[in-house]
Amino acid sequence: MNFLPEENKKIIKKEYLRRLFVVIGIFSFSAISIGIILLLSPYLFLKDQKYNLERQLVVSEERFSRAKIENIIPLVEELNAKISLLDSGQKNIGEKSAFIKIILEEKTNKIKINDFFFDKGKILIQGLSEDRQSLLSFIDSLKKKKDFKKVESPVSNFIKEKNIEFKLTIEL
Repeated sequence: MNFLPEENKKIIKKEYLRRLFVVIGIFSFSAISIGIILLLSPYLFLKDQKYNLERQLVVSEERFSRAKIENIIPLVEELNAKISLLDSGQKNIGEKSAFIKIILEEKTNKIKINDFFFDKGKILIQGLSEDRQSLLSFIDSLKKKKDFKKVESPVSNFIKEKNIEFKLTIEL
């Protein structure tokens, strides 16, 4: 039982609320202060790291200046030129093998091909034929191919009747 008058009860209640707000205020202020102190250390550390990274970036930019990059450009262009030469060489190899295939398909058992030479749009063939008729039919079949502009055979290929060593020039 509470025998205090109503006015004193109100005063005590107000005093209680005032003390409660003071304690909550002090606790909140302490929590915020501790939080700021705890977060201040990582903030300063990260700020220092940012400064160091910016310094390293400036040093790197100076090290790889535009002048040095311009010295590298001719080397890259030279490498690109070499690569394009290799690529064109691969294309030529493919074309050459296609021409060789056409020639070998027209060859009969009486014709033996010893060498192929490629020279500026021409194919030089050296070989051996068992007889003149086989060589003539081989030359005629090559002349009929649309891939070849011209098939030339020197007269010396037809002097012998058998075991003819021949040379042909085919223009592509």
